[in-house]
Amino acid sequence: MNIKQYVDRGILRILKIGVSLLGLLPLGLLHLIGKWSASFVFFLLKKRRDIILENLKLAFGPSLDKKELKRLYREIVSNIGKGSMEALTLRFLPDRFFDDIDVTGLDYLRDAANQGKGVIAVSAHLGNFALIGRKLSRLGYRFNDINRDPHSQLATKMFEWVTQCEGVNYIPDKPKNLCLRKSIECLKKGEILFIPDDLSAVSGGIYVDFFGYEVPTFKGPVTLSMRSGAPILPLFIVWDDDGRQRMIIEPPIPLIREGRIEEDIYRNISHITKIIEGYIRKYPAQWWWVHRRWKRRREKRNNQIAQNIP
Repeated sequence: MNIKQYVDRGILRILKIGVSLLGLLPLGLLHLIGKWSASFVFFLLKKRRDIILENLKLAFGPSLDKKELKRLYREIVSNIGKGSMEALTLRFLPDRFFDDIDVTGLDYLRDAANQGKGVIAVSAHLGNFALIGRKLSRLGYRFNDINRDPHSQLATKMFEWVTQCEGVNYIPDKPKNLCLRKSIECLKKGEILFIPDDLSAVSGGIYVDFFGYEVPTFKGPVTLSMRSGAPILPLFIVWDDDGRQRMIIEPPIPLIREGRIEEDIYRNISHITKIIEGYIRKYPAQWWWVHRRWKRRREKRNNQIAQNIP
């Protein structure tokens, strides 16, 4: 074992102790620390602060005046801090915390799961999305989440420790072939495959409309459904006005299959993206605006099927 590995092991132990201590705090205090910490971090990280503000201006344009922009920014940062603290102390949250999360539309999930082909749950980085897997696993479902691996081995180990939970599995999005194979395997077992489809696709995606701009979007939910027969259900989690969290499960999306594969994929992904956009418009302070969703945007072109990304 080299020096770097010893250092990483020491840092990992310190981080685990720190998170364990945070897990002892009352939830209200934890939220308060999260809000203060996020405000301080975004005060220091001007680049990320500017990304949030730029994204808000792109999405809402002149309908958002300066006063409303500042208010919304503060709410976004506050929610990021609150949600991050809950996600960080996930393994220490009491049972009653998850019991208090309301679920609407659970019958849609039961009916879809009873088909025996697995369920593709499309979602977004909205609300405290990190809680979805833990909640559904407590309801008896096997849950698989496709996510981007952290860039460092230390961060990966910390992520695995924080999120470890019976019934919840994480599938790295790279390498693509392995991700595809594991995704198909879990669907064949009748499990839930959770795919947040609100990030910018670097490759293998398709341009669809999102807040008036064409942006690169992953095709995975639709292509996997066409291949496996698994139904697609929109699934989100949000904070209600009273502070309680609520999981919303929508009816299955009927796929368009008219025999023109690329056009069918485009129309289905466009439909899913519009559903996601609708939730972001309804809960704008709860979306993950720090991601550069419009980095590779282009102006919307009417009556033209968007091109694939090489």
